[in-house]
Amino acid sequence: MIRNFVMVVSLLSVVVLTGCSGLQQVSGYELVPVIDRGSDLNSRLEELHATRKLPSGQLKTVLASRERDFLDNPSFNNRMNLALLLAAGGSSIQDQARALELLEGIDTLPISVGEQELVLILKQFLDAQVELSNENDIISAQLSAQEQQIYDLKQQLKDLTAIEQNIQQRDKAVETGDGQ
Repeated sequence: MIRNFVMVVSLLSVVVLTGCSGLQQVSGYELVPVIDRGSDLNSRLEELHATRKLPSGQLKTVLASRERDFLDNPSFNNRMNLALLLAAGGSSIQDQARALELLEGIDTLPISVGEQELVLILKQFLDAQVELSNENDIISAQLSAQEQQIYDLKQQLKDLTAIEQNIQQRDKAVETGDGQ
């Protein structure tokens, strides 16, 4: 029992001293390196969060600044900052189709695996949003067409009701005219 205790303490000491804080247990006894949690991603998202709260005029100023940064230096960071702002910024500056276009050009840049995953996730999100927007446009067009059909049918009903009333009035006039 004491021997097991000493072995466990020794093992824990070795683990602590070898710096296994950079390792994470996945399943069973298999250890893999812990992936950096993305301080760049965190700062990007914090900045996006703060930016989204700005009034429309300031958002447009930030957008113009990001566009200038991207035109001056189309690096991954500038491209990603602009794409994120266009994808998830305030409604006055959102342009998801353009954000998706910016992400399409990232494949040629030297980026890390984590950055590739971020781009992939954002692309999937934007693809879904663009598809939903297209579906919404189709449904809106169908709704407008159906509303026009309803209006036309109501107008036809109104016209038919007026014709029916005219016929009934004429029949009454004929009946009252024959009965005299």
